[in-house]
Amino acid sequence: MKFQVRTEETEQKITIIVDGELDLSTAPQLTEAINQSVERTDKLLELDLGGLQYIDSTGLGVMISMLKERDRLHAEVTISHIPPKIKRLLDITGVSRFLAVSS
Repeated sequence: MKFQVRTEETEQKITIIVDGELDLSTAPQLTEAINQSVERTDKLLELDLGGLQYIDSTGLGVMISMLKERDRLHAEVTISHIPPKIKRLLDITGVSRFLAVSS
């Protein structure tokens, strides 16, 4: 499946929607989308993983970097629509304990 990232913005939040396989070759696309929004502390930043089919360690690193940066800025970030197999990976790696999950 081809990897795609798109961003939607409302008055309250910025949503980054991820579809496809997030790996070493596609991580720069997500990093670019995150970098365009991560410092917007006036809005909630949401990462929607509903269409994510696969994630490798590089993709996890991008997510962790986003979480660290938002924490440094004292700004909210949530992860939504996590597919079960991705949720399991986040649980196994311990990343899920740092996530604010929304439905």
